[in-house]
Amino acid sequence: MLSHSSEGKIFLVKARVLSKTNEVIIENNGFAIISGIAVIAVLFMVSRQNFLLFHSLVEIFSIIIAAGIFMLAWNTRKIQENGYLLFLGIAYLFVGGIDLLHTLSYKGMSVFTGHDTDLPTQLWIIARYLESVTLLLAPVFLRHKFKPTIVLSCYTAIVLILLLSVFLWQIFPACFIEGVGLTAFKTISEFIICFILLGAIALLFNRRSEFNRKIFGLIVASIFIKMFAELMFASYMTVYGLINVAGHVFKTLSFYLIYLAIIYSGLKEPFTVLFRKLKKSETEYKSLFEENLSGFALHEIICNADGQPVDYRFLAVNPAFEKLTGLKAKDLVGKTVLEALPATEKYWIEQYGKVALTGESVEFENYSSELDKHYLVLAYRPAENQFACVIQDVTDKRKFGEEREKLVRELQKALEEVKTLHGIIPICAYCKKIRNDKGAWNAVEAYVSEHTHAVFSHGACPDCYEKQMAEIDADEARTDN
Repeated sequence: MLSHSSEGKIFLVKARVLSKTNEVIIENNGFAIISGIAVIAVLFMVSRQNFLLFHSLVEIFSIIIAAGIFMLAWNTRKIQENGYLLFLGIAYLFVGGIDLLHTLSYKGMSVFTGHDTDLPTQLWIIARYLESVTLLLAPVFLRHKFKPTIVLSCYTAIVLILLLSVFLWQIFPACFIEGVGLTAFKTISEFIICFILLGAIALLFNRRSEFNRKIFGLIVASIFIKMFAELMFASYMTVYGLINVAGHVFKTLSFYLIYLAIIYSGLKEPFTVLFRKLKKSETEYKSLFEENLSGFALHEIICNADGQPVDYRFLAVNPAFEKLTGLKAKDLVGKTVLEALPATEKYWIEQYGKVALTGESVEFENYSSELDKHYLVLAYRPAENQFACVIQDVTDKRKFGEEREKLVRELQKALEEVKTLHGIIPICAYCKKIRNDKGAWNAVEAYVSEHTHAVFSHGACPDCYEKQMAEIDADEARTDN
């Protein structure tokens, strides 16, 4: 049964619009991918001329995307269907913030004096741990929501403690030693991060039904490429080296895929990101509407100046409704019932009007003289001044029931009119009296009258008549003598 029919109409319209624009969206995605490859190629050439400029551009790119994810997630949090996007958005706000500090502290930027190459490396590893753990936990919120302030407070506390351990307490493990290279902690951490990302992919596959296929592919590809970036960053010897360049290129590509999956798709195709379940509901609604074997129709009630229902208009009907009534949707939708079926009985309008105006659902059976059929109807109100009805044709069932009742009445009447004697009847061989169930002996007339509807009319057979007359004559002769 359909519970939100008016929303269903909106879904169907949106489906048509989406299908019309699908080719344009595909073309835009292709253009976006080509543009991304071109940008990466340009960045690589920049790295050969000025590594510091290259590094700043790459990091600023990822910071902008992280901020974009947060802005999209935060400003749409009230209409999101689960907590996945919001959780990512909050986390990427902090990931982008730490990446900004990493960029400003990079060797040659001269922003944080008194620190060497170890500082940006420490900030890098903090950001990557934070990002990987976020990607691991995020699938949990595909089926749950949370209070944003709680998650925001937790990330604030965690990041604050980590930054204090680097800048103030200086207890965070060293990650890069000048003249030596990466520390064991940094290298091991990169591999740990890769394992965390593998876990994130496994959880995503377990919940892949919750995603649009394209979005799922982009996110998984982004995480895989992120793993390649971490492997690059696990083996470089100098922060200006070619391996470091490759790692940053992979990072750029990873963030670009996240951009395509969340920001680009979220704005261009909100049904694939923000309203995934709504899109799924649209498909289910359409299937239920079109394939339901029961007739379904949505109407709006029409009232006079006194607020009394006098007519109703067809808004939508399903194929089963057409089959059960013999009417076509093209001849009904947009018209009132009195326009389409002028002889419609008043009780239909009154009954439906009560449902549309009071919201009280009803189930009843009525006869339509226009269609010469009996219908079993379930009517309810999906929206103000509207009513929806689910109908079944019970004409044959009704006729069969009436014929059966007629036959039963005739049989009952026959049984009442017919009583028969059966079995062994105890009768006296001499006086011909019959013994009843209580042991009393009654005349044949009394017994038969009690057990049948027969009525006796007394007379005499010829033999008995002659015998009785002979006895009468004999009695008179004796009297005369």
